[in-house]
Amino acid sequence: MRPLRLEVKNFLAYKQPPALSFEGLHTACLSGPNGAGKSSLLDAITWALWKKARASSDDELIHMGAEEMQVSFDFEQEHAKYRVMRKYTRKGRGRGEVNFLAWDGEAWRPVGGSASDTQHAIEDVLHLDYNTFVNSAFMRQGEADSFTVARPAERKKLLSDILGLNQWDHFEERAKAKLRQIESQIESTRYSIQDTKQQIAQEPILRQRAEAAEAQYGAAQQALEAVQTRFDQMSAVPAEAGKLNAEYEALGAQIKRTETERKNQETALARIKTRLEKLQAAVNAADQIEAGYARLIELEAAESAYHDKVNAHSKLTAELLKAQSRLSEARQVLEVQADAMRSRLSALENALARFTEAVQKRETVLAEQAALEGLDQERESLRETQKQSAAEAASLKTRIERLNEEVEELRGKYKTVRAHPICPVCQTPLSDERRAEVLAEYEQQGTSRREELTKSEARLKELQTDDIRLTARLRDVEKMLKRRESVNKRAGEIEALMNEGAQAEAEQTEVIDNLTYLEGLLQSQHFAPELRQEIAEAESQIAALGYDAAAHKSLRQELEQHRPFARQLDALHQAQTDLVEVEGEYQNGQQTLSDLDARLEAERQERSTREEAVKGIQTQMRLYQEVQTEVKRQREITQNARDDFQAARQNLSALDIQRKRVLELEARLEVLENEQMICKTVQEAFGKKGVPAMLIEQAIPDLEYATNDLLRRMTDGRMNVSFRLQRATKSDTVVETLEVEISDELGTRNYDLYSGGEAFRVNFALRVALSQLLTRRAGARLRTLVIDEGFGSQDATGRERLVESIRSIQDDFDLILVVTHIDELREAFPAQIAVQKNADGATVSIR
Repeated sequence: MRPLRLEVKNFLAYKQPPALSFEGLHTACLSGPNGAGKSSLLDAITWALWKKARASSDDELIHMGAEEMQVSFDFEQEHAKYRVMRKYTRKGRGRGEVNFLAWDGEAWRPVGGSASDTQHAIEDVLHLDYNTFVNSAFMRQGEADSFTVARPAERKKLLSDILGLNQWDHFEERAKAKLRQIESQIESTRYSIQDTKQQIAQEPILRQRAEAAEAQYGAAQQALEAVQTRFDQMSAVPAEAGKLNAEYEALGAQIKRTETERKNQETALARIKTRLEKLQAAVNAADQIEAGYARLIELEAAESAYHDKVNAHSKLTAELLKAQSRLSEARQVLEVQADAMRSRLSALENALARFTEAVQKRETVLAEQAALEGLDQERESLRETQKQSAAEAASLKTRIERLNEEVEELRGKYKTVRAHPICPVCQTPLSDERRAEVLAEYEQQGTSRREELTKSEARLKELQTDDIRLTARLRDVEKMLKRRESVNKRAGEIEALMNEGAQAEAEQTEVIDNLTYLEGLLQSQHFAPELRQEIAEAESQIAALGYDAAAHKSLRQELEQHRPFARQLDALHQAQTDLVEVEGEYQNGQQTLSDLDARLEAERQERSTREEAVKGIQTQMRLYQEVQTEVKRQREITQNARDDFQAARQNLSALDIQRKRVLELEARLEVLENEQMICKTVQEAFGKKGVPAMLIEQAIPDLEYATNDLLRRMTDGRMNVSFRLQRATKSDTVVETLEVEISDELGTRNYDLYSGGEAFRVNFALRVALSQLLTRRAGARLRTLVIDEGFGSQDATGRERLVESIRSIQDDFDLILVVTHIDELREAFPAQIAVQKNADGATVSIR
């Protein structure tokens, strides 16, 4: 199943956003803030397909304030397109509706009848149910460990569903495939036995290495004890250094405070001195201030005599200025009109110039328009040709894929008949003559398929070359069509300029006449005669008044110069009072400054004494740090020697495991050889204790390998997962189970004892392996993997390795969708589906 298109209405955080298309996406990141609605899109898919989501009821899925919701989901399954449309309304007691449609190449046709029949039809097409999906290909937020923490019986049932074992009674041909698989396992097991025995033969060498590692480890421990003793003897140095440094720094801080206090005192003393000098200057200027105050009284009396003349003069002056302003306004009106005529005349001249230029360009533009005709028809022709080529190429790709499958199938049959003289159809023995005929027939069919494959691939390459050429020409035509728009625009502009020029030529004479008239009025001054008469009368009255403005101004200036004497006289009286007090403050300030100088000198002498002690302890501190570095280095040497020693012992211990493994492999080989005979009996192969149980057992190594392959890349080989299918009970009986055992460099531990980041990596590897197992299952073909969050438990290195793991498996799936709110991860994927939430509900876009 590959998603194609998703459209929602009033579903959770979404009101009615644009439809989301998955076309062209392979590995994509579904990103956005927490709570924006990322997981809601995944809920919409599962609700559409199985009517199940994270919510406990359909009512909880409806957008706040809405009464009904709808989801439409298109997907592809085995080269066929389907659409599921599911609705629900909370009106009444709540009603639901589901429609399942299949695309027949021309239109959507309905599949199923009642709601239950339709749901069965959907699951028949998908070949899996909701529980299988969310426990394998869908790592839902907060449920990544659902497979790991499940009970063994539930885990085994889920694995059985993923493998599709309930369908085996309908596929007799798969029994033959199982036989070939067992033969491959027999060969692999034999190789494993041989390889394990070769490892056991290395025991003498491993023992020599263990003895050498043990000796090296003992020497490293002795060296560490010696340097550690020296380091312990110097343990008091850091504390003493810290104490001396603290005292030295405290004295420095005290000196700075004293210096600041002295500077503040010096500044305050300067302010007192400045104030004292001002007070003395004020007292010394007593005679000048008293004479100036007497002159101020005389000037104020003279100013009072000018009061009436000033009022009359001000009134006449205001009337004169008003009349002059109105005359100036009248002149400005005429000048504005003249300027407007000049601007209009200039615009008309420019229009005439553009008209001349447009006439010159018109022929050129018309020629360009003619040259660009017919491009629309050529573009449509190119598009139709490209469409036909694409259809032929798609058909060829399908044919090439089918031919490859047929060639591989023929090669497998050829190898089978060549290795075993048994008919692959009826399973009866073949004579040498009949065997040669069958092999020749397979070889002839293979040659025919390969020749057809070569021709199809050559034709596909030819179509791809033509497509590149057509695309280049279509791009050139598109550019010329864009240029045609520009040419048409220029033609329209030229026509507009020509019309504008004709109008300008008709208006030019009238504008010139109006401008000449206005310029004559301004030059002759023959405008506003009544205002000119009013100005002359006001000037005559002002002259008759006899007001001497210059003398009055001189008086006012002298008056303003003497006004400060009033304030100065008050200040003189205050200064005579304050002088004695300020002189006392100045003497006290000088004494305080002298005391601070003496204290500062004493503090500096004490700090100099401490500085010598600090230098001495710093020498000891450097020696202490050198010894500390040596201790750290020797500890690393000892740790490495211990690791080497432990690794050597573990290698020796592993030999016992390998011996046991040989016995197990030999036993397994015997079981496989027995199963080889059993699989030939179809009736027994389809029993519940036959093929299904064996398939689970045989799927475990693949599941282990796929899981550990990813886990190795994410943990540098530190962690390993294994499955146990049987366990002994207290009564010494063996029961079937499916338990997961997780181990690292510390050994095998319970799942709950691993950190969140380690647990997620295990869950991730398991779920991806299950998804890969599901993609290989006949019928299901769920080549889609969804990873909803989980990166938050990883550090930067862990996230990087998870991303690398996702990239390494991307070819196993048609679509990998990673959901995350971590910004730095978005750029790690080639496509982004961004989710934003606003007042109108969540929105989604593809970047």
